[in-house]
Amino acid sequence: MLTDMQRQSICIPSTATGGHGVSLTAISLTGNGMKQQFNGNKKRNHIMKKIIFLLFSLFTLNAADIAIVLPPDAVPAEKTAAAELRKYLSRLAKQPVSIISSGNCGAGYTFYLGQTPGIAQKLGISDFRTLKPDEILLRRIGNDFYLTGDRPRGTLYAVYTFLEDICGMRFFAPDETVYPEKFNLPMHLDLRYAPSFIVREVPFPSLRLDSAFAAKRKVNGHWQKTTVEWGGHETILGFCHTFARLMPPEKYGRQHPEYYSEINGIRHPVGNQLCLSNRNMRQELIRNIRKLLREKPSAKIISVSQDDNNDYCRCRECNLLAGRYGNTQSGILIDCLNEIAASLEHEFPGVFFETLAYAYSVKPPQNIRPRHNVIVRLCADNCDYGQPLNSPANSNFRDALTTWSKLTNRLMVWNYVSLFGNYLIPNPNWGNHGINLRFFRDHGVIAVFNQAGGNENSDFAPLRAYVNSKLLWNPDLDEKTLIDEFLQGYYGRDAAPLLHEYLNLMKIDYAKQKPEFKLSWSTPISEWLSYNTMEQARELMMQAAAVSQGKYAQRVRTAKIAIDFAFLLHPETPRRYAAGREIPQSILDDFIRRTSHDHYYGEGENLDRLKTSLSILYSGRKEKYSRQLPQKIQGISPERLIIIEPEEITAYENNIRTKRYPDFIRMRADHKSWLIQFPDLAMRTQLQGRWRLFAEMRTGGMPEQKGFAFQAGIYDKASGKNTARRYPLSTVAGKDFQLVDLGCHEFHSTGEYFFCAPVGNSQADPIDVKRLFLVKE
Repeated sequence: MLTDMQRQSICIPSTATGGHGVSLTAISLTGNGMKQQFNGNKKRNHIMKKIIFLLFSLFTLNAADIAIVLPPDAVPAEKTAAAELRKYLSRLAKQPVSIISSGNCGAGYTFYLGQTPGIAQKLGISDFRTLKPDEILLRRIGNDFYLTGDRPRGTLYAVYTFLEDICGMRFFAPDETVYPEKFNLPMHLDLRYAPSFIVREVPFPSLRLDSAFAAKRKVNGHWQKTTVEWGGHETILGFCHTFARLMPPEKYGRQHPEYYSEINGIRHPVGNQLCLSNRNMRQELIRNIRKLLREKPSAKIISVSQDDNNDYCRCRECNLLAGRYGNTQSGILIDCLNEIAASLEHEFPGVFFETLAYAYSVKPPQNIRPRHNVIVRLCADNCDYGQPLNSPANSNFRDALTTWSKLTNRLMVWNYVSLFGNYLIPNPNWGNHGINLRFFRDHGVIAVFNQAGGNENSDFAPLRAYVNSKLLWNPDLDEKTLIDEFLQGYYGRDAAPLLHEYLNLMKIDYAKQKPEFKLSWSTPISEWLSYNTMEQARELMMQAAAVSQGKYAQRVRTAKIAIDFAFLLHPETPRRYAAGREIPQSILDDFIRRTSHDHYYGEGENLDRLKTSLSILYSGRKEKYSRQLPQKIQGISPERLIIIEPEEITAYENNIRTKRYPDFIRMRADHKSWLIQFPDLAMRTQLQGRWRLFAEMRTGGMPEQKGFAFQAGIYDKASGKNTARRYPLSTVAGKDFQLVDLGCHEFHSTGEYFFCAPVGNSQADPIDVKRLFLVKE
């Protein structure tokens, strides 16, 4: 397998050896052996010295003649390609390699890079402009090597393809380049390849923040931010969810509410969705887009897409237009995009107008097709991300993509390869990446955005970056082989078998779920990963760390963060701890230390606050149960009881409408804002099933006060539904805290949380909230 160079062998064909090559390592070993064997025979030793000198002289003459020819008019990425080839080829050949602007090295080896008439003639290219996006060509003719491709990135990609696929190097990560044990210039080389996807994006941190590594991995999407020296990248003006930016409600909402969605007979400018049937709105939208494109003349694609909510227009005209296109919102959207694209095509002939098929617009329309300069980006939302996207479990998306691919040859896909509810925990989607990309490729998808969240502490982020980028470039590669070579090259030979067993364990446990089970962004880890399997997985990770040394040990410990986090979040862990089973404090301490630079564990999920809750949950859990409890709570076993302290509760608008005291949170009563919420993830993972909720509350007012004091209930983030109920002042009146029964609630996912808010009673005293108690029904 791949290791650092210890016994490299450089073989260069030579007429003196019958064209079979001379091995530097072989010469060195044979030469030393001969000197020892014939040391006592001066004559024979003298002859052997002459032979050794001749062979070494022959090698030196050939090796010194390796050069790279770069034309004077090379673009920046081609100049980088020459510099990169010289850097790595010099190390492989253990000698300097020169860069020249013309000519060759006589009997030596010449690498021709970039686009010149001479290269075109040698390779049979009539016009370089006929090459497909990012297409590469590699060929050997005699002792000359030609590495070229489409501009601006093709030549750079050809160099990296030569180094990896031909020479055997591996660019695993920005901090891990692996060289082959032996290096041989190929006797035959003839490769021409154009990637199926013209835009390839998977914005893991290493690819998003490092131009050089993004170029090595051949990703070129919007968020890669690759500089022009490294080939640049493709951008989408606005990227997504642009309705509000193109038609700002603050500019048009007051005078033209008819430009925005009508829901239940009321226009909603603040919802940001547009009334796409309104002719005047369309004309103003076209004017705004024209102005923007004139300001951004380099734009190739502009996003004209719905905002991130379901508040599409329900007015009579929009409903009629939707009916014309099979009662689909996508039909109205394409009707509008087609008009925009037709109106602006003459002035901007090279620009494409992109829109999303997302949420309510995923369903393909009838009786209409996108124009040739309209791009549809289909989003794989609301899928089972543990299963391939072409599986029966994802039939809605599979059928949508299949139909959209028949309506347009400019179809992009927005896929999700991270669990955005929590990208630090294990994700069992191994084995799906290649299947999904081949499915996209086979249905004519031209670009893929594999959205990836988090940071380098996310679940196997370096491995995911490598595997996804390799498959985006070539979906036919074997995913298992890619995983195997990365585990050995990046984490080390000793840890690799244990890590492979760990990944298989995740996949196997997920496969045990019932057919109707669905892995969403926010699915709690405990719903698919059993506690016993989790303990086995942690044991494998600890073994992998124990057998590793140096940089490999550090990387394994980083990979272990995911299963440690799952362990801390699993509802069984604190229950066993409460029952007397010790949880090593070092697990929590190590997690906090290793994620010290991370501030989010999911999309919009605050990790700093979660760490505080975890610390209280574990280090302070026994203290909670030893404190005095309300009479109604006393006697309930710790396995059925969760106690939420004031410091664990989220309070908003601090020092304005809420104020924290040592033992409670105070809310003003003269407004209706949701000021108190819980739980964060550390609590949510325990709240599956039916729980009765109690709260210690008071107002300070007299019991005879009339009216309501507050409202409380459960809000489901996924569906937007809430079960709010109002509570009278008499419930919490008085200076002493009262235990208020807030009813039974069914918890299903991490998208649900409890909230408490005043009801706008300006006559009521402030409301104080102390502890919350949840009792398992």
